[in-house]
Amino acid sequence: MIGEILDGLRGRRRDHVEQGRLDLLDRLAELHLKSEYRYPRKDLVGLVQCCREAGLRIRLHISGQAAEPPPAVRDAAHEILKEALVNVVKHGAGQAAVIISYEDRLLGLRVENPVPENWREAPRDGDGLRHMRRCARLVGGSLTAGLYPHGWQVQATLPIRYSPWRN
Repeated sequence: MIGEILDGLRGRRRDHVEQGRLDLLDRLAELHLKSEYRYPRKDLVGLVQCCREAGLRIRLHISGQAAEPPPAVRDAAHEILKEALVNVVKHGAGQAAVIISYEDRLLGLRVENPVPENWREAPRDGDGLRHMRRCARLVGGSLTAGLYPHGWQVQATLPIRYSPWRN
């Protein structure tokens, strides 16, 4: 997914701002690969740290009693967070707030980021959003994404007690 994004961006006009985003995306792609060795268990906090090392400014807030979700839910949350953070670089202002919450039997994941003032276009359901929604749906969760008063927000709710036999 990240490789496709980089290939798509390479053909665009390279002004100063665009070049900075391309450089950051290249660095994110490199660190995501390294993170698979450093954090082989698909760790959400490890992914945030990896993106911070690439230069993305991220505030992280975790609430509730952390519960270990099943592997399928953990992997879905990791994919959603990874895609949302790539979108922060592609479309946002290079900073984000990541909120991870554990409530009852749910894992909540929210990524908020400001967008440039001139970026108030209608949300488009691109490949990244479809991928995030599919990840959430596959484990019995839900995902919403769209503009909110301070920018763009992705919000996922995933069941901690997921069973592929209960649907």
